[in-house]
Amino acid sequence: MFGFLKQTLVGNSHVGPESRNIFRYFDGQQETGADPLLIFRKFSAHKEFDLQRHCSDLVSGVPELENEASRIAVDALREIFGIQPWHEETNPAGEKIQVGLTEAETLGILNDFMLFADSLKKNVSGQQT
Repeated sequence: MFGFLKQTLVGNSHVGPESRNIFRYFDGQQETGADPLLIFRKFSAHKEFDLQRHCSDLVSGVPELENEASRIAVDALREIFGIQPWHEETNPAGEKIQVGLTEAETLGILNDFMLFADSLKKNVSGQQT
């Protein structure tokens, strides 16, 4: 899982804004970023969520597995990415605002992160000589 990240460090002495590889996402209030290595470590250390197993269960076609995997994944993603569940609240100006993400939007962050990680792997593979 960490192989592609290790490869990005080998021979990469220049770190500038264009090469930082920060994962960007909307957390329900603002766009924010996260270090992909830290995210993978949090996935690995999570007490209940298993990235490979639960991603597989999410698309298994077995409703019981999909429902349980969805619950576990959403809980883990909210914890790992600091995402609040969607709700409405009143801001200091007295206006109703929407905060947080729905469960579907939260699972979308997992999909976006996996695509991001895959693109990092492909970029590293393409750079090897």
